[in-house]
Amino acid sequence: MAAEHVNAQGGIKSMGGARLEVVPGDTQADPALAASVARRLIGVDKVTALFGCYLSSYTLTASTEAEKAGIPMFTNSFLDTLTERGYKYFFQLPAKATMMGTAAVAYFKEAAEASGLKPKMFANVSDDNANTQKTARTISEIAAKYGFQELFLDFYTGGITDASAIVSKVRSSKAEFMFLNGPTPDTILIVRTLRNVGWKKSVIGTGGGGPLTRGFGEALKQAADGVFGVGAWNWDFPYPRMKEINEEFTKRFKEPFIPQEAGEMYAAVWIVKEALENVKAADPEKIRNYVAAATFKQPPASLMPGNVIKFDATGWNVNSFPIMIEWKDGFPRTVWPAQVRAMKAFFG
Repeated sequence: MAAEHVNAQGGIKSMGGARLEVVPGDTQADPALAASVARRLIGVDKVTALFGCYLSSYTLTASTEAEKAGIPMFTNSFLDTLTERGYKYFFQLPAKATMMGTAAVAYFKEAAEASGLKPKMFANVSDDNANTQKTARTISEIAAKYGFQELFLDFYTGGITDASAIVSKVRSSKAEFMFLNGPTPDTILIVRTLRNVGWKKSVIGTGGGGPLTRGFGEALKQAADGVFGVGAWNWDFPYPRMKEINEEFTKRFKEPFIPQEAGEMYAAVWIVKEALENVKAADPEKIRNYVAAATFKQPPASLMPGNVIKFDATGWNVNSFPIMIEWKDGFPRTVWPAQVRAMKAFFG
């Protein structure tokens, strides 16, 4: 859609109206395949830039191929180590994964206090996957630093079909809110069961899926209200062009809103567009050098949190920061930080 918008506005004017062409590459479900797909796009299709791969494990392998070939790659993956490898051709748009845990705790506290509330006691529930266990324990440590009191940390085996035991423990505690992590189907079941038994308090998702996915809201409907999540981008930012982009996406793809991974890559395409206009050639090295030096202040190329994109020497967008969303009436609304807030947070 971004490429079509560029082309509809005259393409790359400094190159005689050259048009952007999107060449898809399907990584399927294999990080190793992501590398071979990247090699094909670079060696056979002769792409000027790469965008992807959403999952960090795929981005790790694909970006190595891009780096070896000297092709700039733009990603919406969160993993910190992606920009700790000394790569010159790699650009990471969103806030890093380690920033998300702190934001889940700090933003909830700040948003609550802005509403005159001071919640203290919480439950912490996660599946027992090694990565999510680590996240849950990190949340425990961060929450303690912010003055919260953890009543219990509970792990369950993913793939549950009955959440009653988990919900019973939460409900019988004095928890004023809870942190929740796990596979999206599990988090949906846990939240649905909580709401069905009348537990209407705040739930804060601490993983990369769950409350950040369209399917979460579609499955839970009104029961999703009051569930928070921390991500890198949302459809309702108060920036120029956001409304039109979201409306075009929803109309074209029959979706309720443009998801964060699509929004981030929309901005990335316009970054490349600006680079092409300035270097006047489909030259990967010149594009890389321009992007590395430039500051992107005009939408759509700037459309990340803060509305200014600037990459540091590692390739990370230093102006990016996490955002907190809360579900309300079928949509994830941005509630914190205040400068990007689209709706005042509410609390159960």
